[in-house]
Amino acid sequence: MATTALESQRSPLKALANWCRRLVTPPLPLDSAETAQIAADVGLSVSDLVRVDQMGPHAADPMVHRLASMGLSPEDVARVEPAVFHDLQRVCSFCDEKRQCQHELRRDPDGTEWKTYCPNMPTFEALKAEREPPEH
Repeated sequence: MATTALESQRSPLKALANWCRRLVTPPLPLDSAETAQIAADVGLSVSDLVRVDQMGPHAADPMVHRLASMGLSPEDVARVEPAVFHDLQRVCSFCDEKRQCQHELRRDPDGTEWKTYCPNMPTFEALKAEREPPEH
């Protein structure tokens, strides 16, 4: 018994297969104007945007963990100071000390050695100072 096109479109299994196919199909490449616009929107050069894309979605994870280890909410920083948060992401993504940072975050998240090499340290410290209650 053959199924009609309408019946196959209504099939839950067919719908799931179509959804999975769309999920794994790579997006169409952007043209140079679209790429430039996205780079401008996030405050990066086109070459930096390409580098960040090649690094993958977890390139700035150490920054998120460092904020949390300092008692700062990454979500709050991103919401209140989005430009600062994007800059922290960019700097962390391009940092040459990422392995050492990740090791120290696992070993001793409250340690201070990271302050000697982290290019985001001044910004982290400023964010922490902004959120501390003033002393009398």
